Amino acid sequence: MESLIDFNILKNSHLFRKMEPLEKGWSNDRKYIIYTSDNKKLLLRISEISKFDEKLKESEIIRTISRVCQNTPKFIDLKISGNKILQLYTFIEGEDALESIGRYSKEEQFNLGIEAGKTLKKIHEAEKITDAKRIIEMQKERIIERTKAYENSIYYSYEDQGLIKYIKENIEILNSAKIALCHGDYHLGNMIINNNIYIIDFNRFNYEDIYKDFIPMCAFTRGESIEFAKGQLKGYFEEYIPVDFWQRLKLYLAYSSLYSILWAENCSNEEVEAMIKRKKMVYNDFTKSSFDSPCWVNN
Repeated sequence: MESLIDFNILKNSHLFRKMEPLEKGWSNDRKYIIYTSDNKKLLLRISEISKFDEKLKESEIIRTISRVCQNTPKFIDLKISGNKILQLYTFIEGEDALESIGRYSKEEQFNLGIEAGKTLKKIHEAEKITDAKRIIEMQKERIIERTKAYENSIYYSYEDQGLIKYIKENIEILNSAKIALCHGDYHLGNMIINNNIYIIDFNRFNYEDIYKDFIPMCAFTRGESIEFAKGQLKGYFEEYIPVDFWQRLKLYLAYSSLYSILWAENCSNEEVEAMIKRKKMVYNDFTKSSFDSPCWVNN
């Protein structure tokens, strides 16, 4: 328990009855489920004071998104206690989508994916962005820099040449990117199923190309439920997927599948191996397809 934190400063703290640690997720925040005397559950996130600006913006983002999306957490309060930031939200009840999606029929998985796609579109439309050109240039520089870092790493191999060639030859297609508020980690691991699909964990939000929010669909969700991934595309684009969608997404997937291996070095050897395996999956998805889209989309 966080013994040096004054929880009484939080809104409606007089209703708090019990706190239970919540261990799931990759975030460095400490998380607790709060049980209240009026039979509700709340989510408390505790983070370091050094992240105040980031957490204040995160709270504002969730407040903005919840105005247009009924299936996301609702902001309740943000306070500082000592050197800690306290964020209080409604708690989303239900099943972990990553753990439970396989228990649903293909049709149900597809329909849940449709709702996830519709929600993602609402998120992307929640704010207006004015400095798109600057963000695009920063994004291009980051991709070039990190791709070069991978080329100079111990993981670089002959089979990576095709991915790197595609990145270098197509980097300028990002000039047409549409910049908007993005979730930043949009996959089954950050979703809850309770009749409908609910979206959680906005702590990796960013302002970038909206198509980047589909990277986790191709790198993670596709491995757990192709039907859900197909539904997500259907829900977002309805009947027509723009021509440049797969062109830009293929570039992002090529770059991220390489750089994620370097990122995984900070975790464990097992995570590095998992990212290498995922890189090969993404590569095969496109090379085994006779279309610009990955092979699983047309099966």
